[in-house]
Amino acid sequence: MLGLGNSLSSFGAGSPATQGSPAPSGNTNSYSILLDGTNDYLTQPDGDNILQTFSGANVNASLSFYLKISNQQSFIFYKGQHNNAMYMQLQTNSGGDLHLYILDGYDQGIVVLNRRWDTNFSVDTWYHVVITTDGSATNRVTKCYVNGAEKTANFGNDNVASSVDLEESTLASPFYFGYQPHYGNFSEIYFDQVATWTSVLTQSAITEIYTNNPDLTSDSGNYRASSSLDRYHKIEENTGTTSVDSSGNSNAPLTLVNGAAWSTDKPW
Repeated sequence: MLGLGNSLSSFGAGSPATQGSPAPSGNTNSYSILLDGTNDYLTQPDGDNILQTFSGANVNASLSFYLKISNQQSFIFYKGQHNNAMYMQLQTNSGGDLHLYILDGYDQGIVVLNRRWDTNFSVDTWYHVVITTDGSATNRVTKCYVNGAEKTANFGNDNVASSVDLEESTLASPFYFGYQPHYGNFSEIYFDQVATWTSVLTQSAITEIYTNNPDLTSDSGNYRASSSLDRYHKIEENTGTTSVDSSGNSNAPLTLVNGAAWSTDKPW
């Protein structure tokens, strides 16, 4: 079974290669953030959030994070205006499959990207998720990796023109982790180690991140993408209501809202 098998009430164990041994020098992971599914969430402002990494024509980008859900059907992130049918949304369906949906207006009938992968997430289990999108050719190629392994797409399109701006469709709105404001839906979910790059991570780099947990600001082993690191929220503060960007690029912090809590339950 995929995942690391921690229950929501237990403390983290670690990925197979690091369980029972320390993380590489220079990196630590002592905390995560817990959203309890009642009314709390994480947010960043419009114009300075993790989706900015995906902004522009012909961009290459990657997003990495750890999560643990308590319900197979959960909202992971959302940005946009649902009434105008212009938004970007990542969620899991009732079978635990990850679904990325980007819509640029119902009235125009423009679906920018609609892709679902056979992830089959179980509840109460930590997963490392990486989404990459390659805009270097005529049509964009978007992939999903879980715990270092590429997942099979089981629904949707993969023929989006690379010239399409993936982030542009979201309109002016804050970015939310764990909250879908149009329906007022909150997700009980843990997040940890959120990062983006302005490049397409290779399979070997993704495996390196999952297996050895390097500090992403420096190249290590098969991870050679530190120069394209755009945003990096280690989520190590354990105090206050913000988690800073550790990439060195001075991006906006993630803000904890309505009691989003620091937790010692972590993936490794």
